[in-house]
Amino acid sequence: MSGMVKPMRFNRYSGELRQSDEVIMKCNLALGFANNIDYEITWSGSVMEALALEYDVRLADLDAKTPIDSERGLLTSILSFLRSGDGGECSVKSNCIIESFSSRFEKRITLGGTAPRAAMAANIMGVKGAVHMVNINDHVRRKLPEGIKYVCSAEKDNIYPHLIIQFGKGDSVRLADGTISAPRANRVIYSDDAEAVNMKINEDFTGFMADARAVLISGFNCMRDGDLIKKRAETVRRMLDAARPDCLVYYEDSGFYEHAHRYIIAGEIEHAVSVHGMNEDEISEYIERPVDLLNPRDMSDALVTARQRLSCKTLVLHTRFYAAAYGQNTRELRSALDAGVIMSGGRYCYGDGMDADAYERVKTMKRQDVAINFARELESLLADKAICVPSVDASPEKATTVGLGDTFVGGFLASASMRERYG
Repeated sequence: MSGMVKPMRFNRYSGELRQSDEVIMKCNLALGFANNIDYEITWSGSVMEALALEYDVRLADLDAKTPIDSERGLLTSILSFLRSGDGGECSVKSNCIIESFSSRFEKRITLGGTAPRAAMAANIMGVKGAVHMVNINDHVRRKLPEGIKYVCSAEKDNIYPHLIIQFGKGDSVRLADGTISAPRANRVIYSDDAEAVNMKINEDFTGFMADARAVLISGFNCMRDGDLIKKRAETVRRMLDAARPDCLVYYEDSGFYEHAHRYIIAGEIEHAVSVHGMNEDEISEYIERPVDLLNPRDMSDALVTARQRLSCKTLVLHTRFYAAAYGQNTRELRSALDAGVIMSGGRYCYGDGMDADAYERVKTMKRQDVAINFARELESLLADKAICVPSVDASPEKATTVGLGDTFVGGFLASASMRERYG
């Protein structure tokens, strides 16, 4: 590529930004634009119960929209999600709340964010990716696998942890006036991440985008200022002008703190996006009602409505039962959908232990019967505009529910990047 600017790379050792002297290794994937460190706590019903007693949290207090400006507010939010079985992403007033709450539990520190998790998933499939990051610290340097290139927009080391709450089906907490229990496994994410909120863009990442067969746009969901979101989206749209004509541009939706912000981004980049991806919670936000995931007619209506409201070319929905694509060129995406559900199924079963051998084992697993029947009916209802791939039938002793969408995206894009061309 003529005239390409060499990316700025954060020096792992000196902690200073420098112009890389390396010959840039071409990467099939360019994955942006945010990352973070996760505090994954180990669920403990007894600790939750002790906290509920300490803060006198009762059934009437449970509200998923409660302001999280204290440890009590955080606990109330968590228990609200536990009762409903829903997942979500929420803003916390201060990192001090996250540090205080997480200190009460056993926890693991992991590398989070759609872009790096997708890169690590693609890496398992032998596809190299480059990542744009907004946070850098020793945890990131240690946990990002060798061979994954990156640029970072941060000017110094920083840590803004995201608190990850995972609960399993049937996990329960006894309150003073009743017991709540999770109807299904899910996860909730809490953060106060200054770098993600501002999401500065290092435009040297354009060099990787220009060579990539597939580009991921993600990370806007933590931002809070509509004008700044529009500014960052305009920058990304301008950078996309350098992409190859046959590049697949994938935008992954997420749990936005402000629903209206979704449409700001869509207005700026949707016409340049090949695939708009989301999960069941997010499609419910767009159509403004709950969805029945195993009702083919309800889901066909949901896909049609969401795609119309977004004016997107192709919508990809990934759920615990299946992944579906609706819109243009969907038949070209069956293999990518399949790779995505295998990869996310592997993470569900093996967590951070997911590797190439595990991927091969998951490939041979039976698919969910209810999803097989659903997929057949959905494809019939939407004719040649829809493809649906059932998820694997897995019941691990300890399921991992965080990062499933991210690893789906990584598997999807890794597979999509292997094709000759898209569209």
